[in-house]
Amino acid sequence: MRAYANMDFVGSFSIYSELASVGNVTAELELGVQYNYGEGVPQNFAEALYWYQKAADQGSGAANYRIAWLYFRGQGVLRSFRDGAKWMQTAADLGYTDAMEFIGDCYDNGCWDEDDKLVVAQDKKKAAYWYGTAAALGNRRAEEILGK
Repeated sequence: MRAYANMDFVGSFSIYSELASVGNVTAELELGVQYNYGEGVPQNFAEALYWYQKAADQGSGAANYRIAWLYFRGQGVLRSFRDGAKWMQTAADLGYTDAMEFIGDCYDNGCWDEDDKLVVAQDKKKAAYWYGTAAALGNRRAEEILGK
């Protein structure tokens, strides 16, 4: 992580690759990030998805969150808000606060897919639950929303 923080993306990729080869979930997630953003390797959304999926299979909420965004944006997969929402819900269920905040937004406002079909119906009580859970875990935006 120090190599990555110092923007030594080639070095961090090498270290993460070695750790991921023995199933290190953090390394798998970070390889996904590097492929996702083209840091130290050519940008490759399919490879990012592969590594995110390996980390998600080990229960990484962050990996589920990142897979959701690949679906929302149609990067390496067919664009699908419905599929993205499923991955986002799993990330929230695993305790990833940014996903909780996102799910709170969906319940607060309702969410529709790319064909304007309702995916998540507005439900203020569920919105408050997800915002409250995220806020209790330190998510600042969720705290601000609850404060309003």
